[in-house]
Amino acid sequence: MSLQGTAGGDRCDICHTAPSNDIHRNLRLGCAQCHKSGAWKPARFDHAALSEVELTRCQVCHEAPTDTLHRQIKGNCAQCHVPTAWKPATFNHGRLFLLDTEHNVDCIVCHAGGDLSRYSCYGCHEHTPANLREKHREEGIGDLSDCAHCHRSAGEGREND
Repeated sequence: MSLQGTAGGDRCDICHTAPSNDIHRNLRLGCAQCHKSGAWKPARFDHAALSEVELTRCQVCHEAPTDTLHRQIKGNCAQCHVPTAWKPATFNHGRLFLLDTEHNVDCIVCHAGGDLSRYSCYGCHEHTPANLREKHREEGIGDLSDCAHCHRSAGEGREND
């Protein structure tokens, strides 16, 4: 018996028990968003059905990767991935800071706690805030919160200009 096109066509729970696994537990969408009435599999999901906020919470439906790179990153999959496809992933670190031979280290070295929105050069460089302020004051630089603005690589000077 098919309920497709009838008043009960979107009410799978009338005959079927709702799945309770992690993927389905928090979904507010109807079954028809992913499944067809003729067959449960294959299921197709269109991320366009999600709100902007939901698109930033990939971990609600997806398990976080456990490889070395991803263990360092906390959330924000959209830095490298798009909802339409997991691969290919892209992240152009060079537009922020060049990972040259001296700076090709694990992300967590510069991004403490895996917070990619913040970084520090103090983990490797023997700078002190007082020394940095004095050296940069000579050049008229007062904001020391973004080293990569001027130092995009191991070289000195304003590489961003």
